[in-house]
Amino acid sequence: MKFLPATVQDTITRNRILVLPDTVDEKTKGGIYLSEETQESEQFRMTIGKVVSMSPGVECIFEDKELEVGDRIHYCKYAGEAVEINDIFYRVMNDTDVFGREVQDA
Repeated sequence: MKFLPATVQDTITRNRILVLPDTVDEKTKGGIYLSEETQESEQFRMTIGKVVSMSPGVECIFEDKELEVGDRIHYCKYAGEAVEINDIFYRVMNDTDVFGREVQDA
């Protein structure tokens, strides 16, 4: 994965989170191949992603642990705005759009 330019990381303001949505496989579990157009539209319906960057004002706490860069989160289906940085599509959303964090097994 390419690193974000420092200007992008510094410009995330207020209570915003930059998320890299999970990608959609080109083949379903049933063996059906999806067209590129379908894959792209389905990718923005995904509700799970990885936190790439966040502003200092983010206040998401799950089970007494604050949200951190690198956490995998669940968010509202139509949360935030889609942005493209270095040919990679991200979502910029409010911290209130996050409703869960995946727990890492110890």
